[in-house]
Amino acid sequence: MEKTIWRKRWKTSELLISILKILGAFSRRLSSPQSISKIWLPSLDDAIEEVQDSFETEDGISRVLMVGDRVAAWIGAAPTFGKIIEIHPLLVHPAYEQQRLGRRLVTHVIAWAQQRGALTLSVSTSDETQATSLSGVDLYENIGDAIANFHIVKSHPVGFWLKMGFSIIGVLPDVDGIGIPSIMLAQSLLEFRQQNKQERIFV
Repeated sequence: MEKTIWRKRWKTSELLISILKILGAFSRRLSSPQSISKIWLPSLDDAIEEVQDSFETEDGISRVLMVGDRVAAWIGAAPTFGKIIEIHPLLVHPAYEQQRLGRRLVTHVIAWAQQRGALTLSVSTSDETQATSLSGVDLYENIGDAIANFHIVKSHPVGFWLKMGFSIIGVLPDVDGIGIPSIMLAQSLLEFRQQNKQERIFV
């Protein structure tokens, strides 16, 4: 089935419904009918605001990837400071995982960031499920060793980012509660070599 990245001017209602379906799928998988994350999107209102803010940003980028006529994935990115572009968020509907959709969207953002003259792409991800060795421990004891000995305990988004060539550059302890850190990753855009893939972009 054809996969297309869209950047069209959708009606707000259409956009919300489509992306909230992705968030809803995550919620069901996490056995939490109220939210995708108690910390990131604790309510439906928070989810709606997140979508609206992403698509209304003037300096950033927000794209959805269609599989046929269905929204299968969503990515956003925006400049933070200096020559840095931060990716937030990246979501792939569980029904379309393991189809390299996330990789395709990240590659699209990398090309956009390079055109803007950015030098670094950053992303951060929380570990509120104790899926990595950085969660549930006192990182202040020796944060350097904790990063050096980092490993994944169970499935977590950080694994995807590492496969995409990002490196862990730091960790902020207790960002979302005691023992719930934010893992910070980055990739140099100077070293990234774009894969030669054809994609259709619709305005």
